[in-house]
Amino acid sequence: MRFLILFFFWTLAVFTSNAQRQASIWYFGDRAGLSFQTENQLPVALTNGALSTFEGCATISDEQGNLLFYTDGVTVHNRMHQVMKNGTALRGSDTSTQSALIVPWPGQQKFYVFTVDAQGSNPINGIDSTGLRYSVVDMARQGGLGEVVEKNTGLYSPTTEKLAAVAHGNGRDYWLVSHEWDSDFFFSYLITPAGLNPTPVKSKTGSIHTGANGINALGQMKLSPNGRSLALAITAANTVEFFLFDNQSGKIELIESFKPPYKAQEGPYGVEFSPNSKLLYVSEFMNPGNPRGSIYQWQLGAGSVAATQFEIRGVRNQMGSLQLALDGSIYVAIARATYVGRVTYPNRAGAACEFDSVAVGLKTGLSHSGLPGFVQSWFKPPSPEVNLPNVFTPNEDEQNPVFKPLVFEHIEVAQMKIYNRWGQLLFITHDPTSGWNGGEHPAGTYFWQITGEGADGTEVNKKGWLQLVR
Repeated sequence: MRFLILFFFWTLAVFTSNAQRQASIWYFGDRAGLSFQTENQLPVALTNGALSTFEGCATISDEQGNLLFYTDGVTVHNRMHQVMKNGTALRGSDTSTQSALIVPWPGQQKFYVFTVDAQGSNPINGIDSTGLRYSVVDMARQGGLGEVVEKNTGLYSPTTEKLAAVAHGNGRDYWLVSHEWDSDFFFSYLITPAGLNPTPVKSKTGSIHTGANGINALGQMKLSPNGRSLALAITAANTVEFFLFDNQSGKIELIESFKPPYKAQEGPYGVEFSPNSKLLYVSEFMNPGNPRGSIYQWQLGAGSVAATQFEIRGVRNQMGSLQLALDGSIYVAIARATYVGRVTYPNRAGAACEFDSVAVGLKTGLSHSGLPGFVQSWFKPPSPEVNLPNVFTPNEDEQNPVFKPLVFEHIEVAQMKIYNRWGQLLFITHDPTSGWNGGEHPAGTYFWQITGEGADGTEVNKKGWLQLVR
């Protein structure tokens, strides 16, 4: 006998930007590059890049993952690896931690290229302080190769070497965040279809970033993929700070400041969040004489952050930037190396995150201390998707013999329970995709519950009913 099967579908909301692939191509270091265009595989080394930079850089692709342009904060290269028209003499620095960051202009074929100079905007080699500046690239120019149509517009000075960006809470606009030098002020700039608002939202919180020769300007700053947290490293002061970020207002509030257990002449440098925004990773910018460095992991949102510290050891070279990738892993710049490291499963606490210090070879390219920076919300995993039927027929006719999800995606951990109509628990599994075969239970109405956590950190808790037909 065949049955007309009616299906009840449940789907959680999907974050619309997850289909975007603007971070598919990376260029960094000395002519090093990686392509993340093939899903579910290790990135492929690229050897056609034109960069030769020691620290910060930025790359941007279109939403399909096709390269548009890249920069070290001084020179802009188009997708043909040629210097873009008017793309020279930007006021960043190849020795600035996050010398450049590219942010789309919403609704336009244009991009903002933000740049910061080195060591707290201190004059270096006779070059005057330049602070935070922006240039504008118009990709409609030069037959689609792009052109810098506005260059080196100043926002403020002096600044640290820190830049971070994330989507606004409205899902359309962007926030660009920087930190003033000799100050405890963050500046959050809003970018809308009307352009950049030059009046920032200011937040006075956390440490004063100061010190001789601007050395405490070093260290990355990152916003979490979900847009709710911010963390930064102050290298010479051996300090890590964790903040709340309001992606509606741009305001920032200190939660905790702490010092990793680094030795003298060492300190934190690379900073990154896990894709689910619940774990924080920081790399050690170590004294080259130290035979082995560390990455530290902390858990967020459960009391003191510092108290959850976990050490990952195993790198003999000096480590630099940390950067999330579209494959859900965090990549680690290794100075003077022909490879990069990788935290393979950064959503997992402790050793389960699986760090590989020589994860991906760069062929003829050379890694230094920098990796390209991106808008961090591009790495927010898709929201969980759960679709279940409400009828199944375990009657040996091979038609719908097991009750299990039709769609079960982007969920890290979960369990499924089955109850009878009196609330008695009949079945439990931590692998909902294996399903429930009904056992010896009679035909009738039953109730199910799936709980767990999505890859984006959101809670999964769904209940429903099902009809067992024999």
